[in-house]
Amino acid sequence: MEVDAKLLLELLLGAVLLFALLSAKRLASFARRKLVLRRVPKAPESVPVLGHALTLMRNVPWDKFCEWKSKCGPVVRVNIMQKELILIDDPALLKQVFQSRMQRYSKDVDFSYYPFMCLLGTGLVTAEGKLWRRQRSMVSVHFRVEILDEIVGISMKGALRLAKKLEAIRGTGDHVPLAEEFRHLTLQVIGEAILSMSHEEADKVFPLLYLPIMEEANKRSLRPWRQYMPNAEWFAHRRRIADLDAYIKGLLRDRWSRRYPDAAGDEGAKSALPAEDIIDRIMDDVAKYQGTFTSQVESQLCYEIKTFMLAGHETSAAMLSWALYELTQNPECMERVRREAEEAFPEDGTFPTKDAISKMDYTYAVLKEALRKYSVVPVVTRVTKEEDVLGDYKIPKGTTIGLLLQSVHHREDLWPNPDKFDPTRFLEPNKVAPYTFLPFIDGPRNCLGQHLALLEGRVILAYLVKTFKFKTLTDREGEKHSLVVPIAPATHMRMLVE
Repeated sequence: MEVDAKLLLELLLGAVLLFALLSAKRLASFARRKLVLRRVPKAPESVPVLGHALTLMRNVPWDKFCEWKSKCGPVVRVNIMQKELILIDDPALLKQVFQSRMQRYSKDVDFSYYPFMCLLGTGLVTAEGKLWRRQRSMVSVHFRVEILDEIVGISMKGALRLAKKLEAIRGTGDHVPLAEEFRHLTLQVIGEAILSMSHEEADKVFPLLYLPIMEEANKRSLRPWRQYMPNAEWFAHRRRIADLDAYIKGLLRDRWSRRYPDAAGDEGAKSALPAEDIIDRIMDDVAKYQGTFTSQVESQLCYEIKTFMLAGHETSAAMLSWALYELTQNPECMERVRREAEEAFPEDGTFPTKDAISKMDYTYAVLKEALRKYSVVPVVTRVTKEEDVLGDYKIPKGTTIGLLLQSVHHREDLWPNPDKFDPTRFLEPNKVAPYTFLPFIDGPRNCLGQHLALLEGRVILAYLVKTFKFKTLTDREGEKHSLVVPIAPATHMRMLVE
């Protein structure tokens, strides 16, 4: 017993000493980082201890970031409760972080992405190193030709379902919250493209599980203390995450057993069933190169599906909402889209071809201009894995960098009259300088689904404009939601249909 007590005491003292050493090391690293970053110009409106936190809570954070950036120069320092954030919007510096020195940076999973990690996990958006390269290589091929050929038909079916709802209220004076309708529609489209999910199944599952998880994650991104408050909402959030994971993993196990009923771990196995969606194709790769559907593969695919859902519908829905809103405010733009749609869509009511949709250059430009003007993802973050230099300033390891996409999209020197909605900016793509238009990020970690989103957007927007006339319910429909990312309309974009 004496020996045990002595051993226990030694272990306890060792643990205390180790904790003290680690704490001292972290404190020293924190102090050094603060000292080095003091040379970077600091944004105004800071207070002791809290830094800029109060100002950001009282305002729209990304709008304030852009305001400070325009006042203070190419590299600006913000302090959020003693956490330093370095803001940049210069295309050369953005390229440095996104591409030329990307190996020195990682995703900010401990801060900016943390509230969304229940969905993103180790999926493509947040994965690093070998895992990211393997997953990117496996997934990227399936977001190219085959799925793009199918997405026109999938999007048209969704547009027709929405058109049926709109037809029921046409001319009645009733309004429709189109931003919410677009949110459900884009979820249906990505659900079918990834999992061959029916729209009925998508409408049953996602509003009950996925959308509430997203709403809570958005709340936690601006009020981080919510994740430490074990109240009713906290328990409901955990339950929904568990239920969504169980649902997706159940689908995956069922899909694997149907495609590979006799697979027993042999690499090179082939399914007798044709691949109908993205997950089928990814599973075929798993069978070809690994042979077995392990729990690790199951968990990774679950994260990838949730990542596809998050990245594959929120930006698309916001893009469609703002594009349609701007068309109602710019009748001449609306008419050009309508004329283009009449040429692309067959008169006999059959679906347009992918080639016909791809030739809709003006509608394509409308969607891009909506993404530029509204910057639906206003800022993304990275963390330095090693020391780097941004402009004239040394940036130590462990520093969070805020890449201001909203700011670069509204720089007068890059985009003359930036607050004007002008799709002609994108009719000559070569005029758009590199790293000045970044809704899908540039560089090796750009968004895999960007071509899918822009093709889907052209189909849906053009069909609705061709079929209906829209009018905003009030003058407030163009107001942005101050808390939700991607940036969505505050009033859900209420429209009258004629």
